[in-house]
Amino acid sequence: MLAELLVLLVLAGACTAILAMKVLAPVKSPDDATRDYLEAIKTGDTSTAFGLLCRSSRKGLTRQKFAEGVAEERRTNGAVTRYQVVATFVESGGRGRVRYTLTTTKRVGTVEALLLREGGDWKLCDFREVSP
Repeated sequence: MLAELLVLLVLAGACTAILAMKVLAPVKSPDDATRDYLEAIKTGDTSTAFGLLCRSSRKGLTRQKFAEGVAEERRTNGAVTRYQVVATFVESGGRGRVRYTLTTTKRVGTVEALLLREGGDWKLCDFREVSP
């Protein structure tokens, strides 16, 4: 009887710990979402990168078309070799901007990603080149 009670307590504790980690875990920041996206692009994981886009950016775009666009961008501007987030701005209304330097095999530039908070996660919606 004591052994059964001990097993139940251990199981209950484990379940509580798992639930607490899920509920209390911090929501990813805009710069985390941007790094995840850039790493996916760098490694050629277009499926993951596509999943990190906001609804409006995915609208009318299939995973296949997105992958083709990434491949064309790689041919035109080079493959991503390095990136570094230099600034993050969280704005009201679930909006954010992340500025990063992007190094490819053909060029170096500064880009600003515009993000939206959708369903508790930060999603990338748009990108624009900016002066450093």
